[in-house]
Amino acid sequence: PTTTAVAAPAPNAAGWHDMDVSLALTAADNPGGSGVKQILVSFFGAQADLPQTVPGSSAVIPITAEGATTIFFQAEDHAGNKEEIRSETVRVDQTPPVVTPPSSITVAPTEAGGTRGSASPALAAFLTGGTAEDNLDPAPGRLPPQVNGVNATNATLFPVGTTMVAFRYVDAAGNLGSAMAGVRVGQATADQTPPTTTATPMTGAKSVTVALSAQDNPGGSGVQQIVYTLSGKHKGSTVVPGASAS
Repeated sequence: PTTTAVAAPAPNAAGWHDMDVSLALTAADNPGGSGVKQILVSFFGAQADLPQTVPGSSAVIPITAEGATTIFFQAEDHAGNKEEIRSETVRVDQTPPVVTPPSSITVAPTEAGGTRGSASPALAAFLTGGTAEDNLDPAPGRLPPQVNGVNATNATLFPVGTTMVAFRYVDAAGNLGSAMAGVRVGQATADQTPPTTTATPMTGAKSVTVALSAQDNPGGSGVQQIVYTLSGKHKGSTVVPGASAS
């Protein structure tokens, strides 16, 4: 006899299924032959079922295990004639990639109403970020990030406020994985912490000089100037640009 195998549904172009598969085996004997008695079936790979002997000329084999399963089959007629062992490999993957998005960012506006990746290097780098791992596909494909279901590019305007971005990857079977990260567009937080100035007296032969040194808080806007006032014989106020004076 001769057996044909047909998988339902059919695999995608990469040879994978993203759902359970039914493998239909149909055997036909030669015209005038004794007729098909049975089909012998065995398994190798992800779905390691025990061998089966299916009476008659047809069988439907369910394949549900994720991974690659090879089904070996051989039809036998009533006269004891057996076809050569044949096989069909079925690949099933129903698990989407696990996506790790980039960290959420805060950027300043670069135009009225927000910013774009074309004007913000930090935003441009953010839009190309993210990674993914898949249980069966060693290199899931990266899809364009999306905002509200629309692809986001460096030309996309991100308005003032927070916008959530979906980072997406697809595996060979067509399973889509995604994860979200945010872009906050807003003015930088105002520096409300004043600098700290130290005064160091230095005694000379006939005078005393006081060295002033100012330091701003980490991440602050920096020291613009020092203003000091003298009383007594040399009274008055002086403004010295920068972070030091004497």
